Amino acid sequence: MWRIVHLNTADNEGGAARAAYRLHKGLRSLGLDSKILSMYKVTQDSNAQTVYGNKYYKLADRMTYPVLEWVGLQDLFYPSTLRLLRNEWIKQADIIQLHNLHGRYFSFPFLRLLEKKPLVWYLHDMWPITGHCFYSYECTRWRDHCGDCPQWRNDYLPLKYDTTSIHHKLKVHTYKKLNLSIVAPSKWLYQVAKESKAFSIFRAAHIPYGIDCDFFFPIDKKSCKTMLGVDASKVCVLFSAHVLENNTRKGGTYFLSALQELGEEFKKDLVVMFMGANYPSSQEMPPIDSKYIGYVTNDYLLRIVLSAADVFVMPSLADNLPVSIMESMACGTPTVAFNVGGIPDLVRHMDTGYLARYKDASDLASGLKLILKDEWLRQAMGRRCREVIESEFSVALQAERFRELYEAVLGK
Repeated sequence: MWRIVHLNTADNEGGAARAAYRLHKGLRSLGLDSKILSMYKVTQDSNAQTVYGNKYYKLADRMTYPVLEWVGLQDLFYPSTLRLLRNEWIKQADIIQLHNLHGRYFSFPFLRLLEKKPLVWYLHDMWPITGHCFYSYECTRWRDHCGDCPQWRNDYLPLKYDTTSIHHKLKVHTYKKLNLSIVAPSKWLYQVAKESKAFSIFRAAHIPYGIDCDFFFPIDKKSCKTMLGVDASKVCVLFSAHVLENNTRKGGTYFLSALQELGEEFKKDLVVMFMGANYPSSQEMPPIDSKYIGYVTNDYLLRIVLSAADVFVMPSLADNLPVSIMESMACGTPTVAFNVGGIPDLVRHMDTGYLARYKDASDLASGLKLILKDEWLRQAMGRRCREVIESEFSVALQAERFRELYEAVLGK
């Protein structure tokens, strides 16, 4: 029985962590000994533990970060990494599966200490490839170098100075002697990895995320709306983001602009549900009936919310393979989104939803109008969504694909 240890920022909080945790459960269902080491632990899973072990390493990391931030060299050294590499799970692992290493807990240069171990890196964004950013948008410097970065101040965990060239060179230098295999959930990120200087020399595979189709399934929409206190006679549009305000990447401003373009014939029969950590300001929200669900951590409630929605809107400006779209599709709800990143793997134009032109709020509004006014089309798309998830994106299929990859990596 192979021993797989996953390294991640969290064990089951946020899209990437939820995807990783489902893979972990899927691998265990195949009989593999899968375990998780993470910065945050939110589950009661005995096969998951934090990387810290005690409060002193956590305190040491917190004291180290301001120094690293001051010189613009985040992620180069955290004391807890030294403890992590001595963890018994790491020592006994047949394969170490990397997920999100960014988040102020892991020193990526210390990967060189694991060069004798087979490593599989499941990419959830572009950070492992770039000099700092999680999504490069129009910038393509990551292909062979970084520096003169257009967003070194703007991304998550901004840099004090533009040290992206140093970070990129250190990553390339660190990776080149590793026994490393790269896995991308989306076709887009797979192509990015193949084109990058950081990962072009390594084995690469495309394995999409998986959904538990026995848990996420369609429930009667009117009943779900009633449970949520939403007018069941109205058509419901859902917008979701971890943070609703000041979240440029998730495209909230484009969604609000699209709502402004809907005519009165749509607005009077429409209710908008917002799911996330805060509510958009009243100055931005057009006069449409709305319901704030809050940040949902309970999957049973999430299934009800996704089933209540008639249309899910996700105007992300950059994304990998959004777990939220997969969950929505599993619940039989079509999506309107921009044609960017890995979203087209899921949202197939006029089949499982509507793909709008990139950054075109008017086209986003056109997609909403088209689906909102045609109940037959919504239902047909909803059935097709469920079919695609069951046939292409089940967690059982994901786990089996990884088992085959592990066989190849271990030469068995």
